[in-house]
Amino acid sequence: MKGVLLCGDIISDSRLKPIIYSVSRSMIPIANVPFIEYLIKQMVECGIDNIAIVVGEGKQDFELYFKNGKDFGCRIRYYRQHKNTGLAGQLLCIKHFVDDDNFFVAQGNVFIDFKMEQYLKQFKKEKCDGLLLTKEIEKPWKHDIAIFEKGKLIEIIKKPKITNSKTALTGIYIFTPAILRAASKIRPSKRGEYEITDAIQYLIDREYKISTMDMDDGTWIDASRDSDLLECNKYVLSKIDGKSKIDEDSKIENSIIGDYTSVGKRCSIKNAVISNCIIMNDCIIDGVEMKDCIIGEYSTIIGNGCISGIMGPKTKIYLTPSLTDEKEKDEYI
Repeated sequence: MKGVLLCGDIISDSRLKPIIYSVSRSMIPIANVPFIEYLIKQMVECGIDNIAIVVGEGKQDFELYFKNGKDFGCRIRYYRQHKNTGLAGQLLCIKHFVDDDNFFVAQGNVFIDFKMEQYLKQFKKEKCDGLLLTKEIEKPWKHDIAIFEKGKLIEIIKKPKITNSKTALTGIYIFTPAILRAASKIRPSKRGEYEITDAIQYLIDREYKISTMDMDDGTWIDASRDSDLLECNKYVLSKIDGKSKIDEDSKIENSIIGDYTSVGKRCSIKNAVISNCIIMNDCIIDGVEMKDCIIGEYSTIIGNGCISGIMGPKTKIYLTPSLTDEKEKDEYI
C-alpha cells in the first residue's frame, strides 16, 4: 500500500506564526526529531514504504532532511501545492502517484501512537472505499465529527457548534481511488478550500462504503497550535530517561534544564531555568527563566526575567534595560 502525507502548509493561514517562517509546521522538532518523522517511522514499520509528501511553501526543508527516503527505509517523492486549495486539493496533487491503488493518508499535523497494523488489517476486512480512524473526545466543537444513525456513518460535520456525537476524525485515513474522483467533484467551502470532509461526504451520499475505526486507548494529538506541539514534545520525552533531550553540540552552563525540554544543535544556554520548552538550533539564552516556549532558530534571549510563548526565527529579546547599545549587546553575547 502507498502512503500520502498532506503537509501543504500555507503560511498566511497558519496558527503557528511566527515559528513557521523558518520551518514548515510538519518539520518542527519534537524531541529534536522533525514532527513528521514519527509518522513516517510508523508507516514504514507496517510496510508502507512508497510515500508521497505534498508540500507547500517549505518544500526545501523536507527534501534536505529526508532526501529520497533511503535513510528512513522508504522511497519518498514530493509534490507541490502552489496555493491553498485545502486537504482535498492536496489529494489531487498525488493523483498520478496513487494511480489505481488503495492508499494510506495522514494529515501533516497529526501525532499518533497507535498500532497501525491493526488499522490496515481492518481496512482489508471491511472491503470499503474509505476507513476513517476516529477517537472519542470531550470537546467535539474543535474537530471534524462523525455522525451515525443506527450504527451507520451518515455525515461528517466540520467543527460543529452543537452535536451529540463525540467521535472525532483524527486525520488518518485509508482510501480507494474513489476519494480522488470525489475531490475533483466538490466545490470550495465558505473559506475557499476544497475540504476532505466534503469529499468524504460526497462518497457517503452516493452509497460508497465508508467505515470508521476507533483508536481506543491510542494517543492522538491534533498539533495545530503551539500548546499542542508542546504536548507532543512532553509525550515523547516522558518516555525517555531524564525527560529532556539536549543535542550533544549544545553547551549548557550554570543552568537548570527541567522536564519536557528539548534543545537543538549548537545552542548556548547560561544561567537559565528552562522547563517544558522546544528550543530549536543555534539559539543563545542567558539569565532567563523560560516555561512553555517554542523558540525559533538563531534566536537570542538575554537578561533577567520570565518569558513564555512562541518566538519566531532570529528573535532578539534583551530583558536587561542597560543593554541598549548594539556594541554592549555584542560584548554581552
